[in-house]
Amino acid sequence: MGCQEYIHIDFYGENLPAREKCEKVLELMKDAKDNERTARFICAICFIDENGKKHIFEGICEGKISTEVRGNTDFCYDYIFLYKDKTFAEISIEEKNKVSHRKEALNKFIKYLKEG
Repeated sequence: MGCQEYIHIDFYGENLPAREKCEKVLELMKDAKDNERTARFICAICFIDENGKKHIFEGICEGKISTEVRGNTDFCYDYIFLYKDKTFAEISIEEKNKVSHRKEALNKFIKYLKEG
């Protein structure tokens, strides 16, 4: 049996610009308390080896949902995903890549390939 098929669900549809999606999410969360604003980005890479064994490599970046749209980007929910005290849209690409859930998952996969 292989990895589960990836299902992409784009909140509010793929044609709505990222900034507007973020504004809609914030409207839904307008009454949320600080402890109810936790969030995380998760990336999982699935690799099936030559023996059919499934390997999952996961990366996670913990954060919170801000109370306002901040920063300059047009990438998904970076406008409202707070990492420490800044949104992903406010930090440099270099800083973002240091904590990236995608990079973490990919690094785990690369390590497996090198060691295996």
